[in-house]
Amino acid sequence: MTTPPLPETRGPGGTGPAFPQSNAFVLQFAADAGPDTGLFRGRVQHVTSGEHVSFQSTDELWAFVRDVLMVVNRGPAALPAGSGRQD
Repeated sequence: MTTPPLPETRGPGGTGPAFPQSNAFVLQFAADAGPDTGLFRGRVQHVTSGEHVSFQSTDELWAFVRDVLMVVNRGPAALPAGSGRQD
């Protein structure tokens, strides 16, 4: 499997970092998660805000990441009411 090259050290238009801290997440898998068990669960935390959620599936993980990035990129008004974030 070939990994694509990383983008330049600057974001689009040459301004700002290509990997801003506001887009950083910490992902921690449960002790029983992994390819051997077929379980995909754990906890994800947005580095900048500290907001976090437990997840039981890739859908739950990506929903959290998507919602946080919508807020980061568009402001708090972009987050739908009752987004269901919890831990």
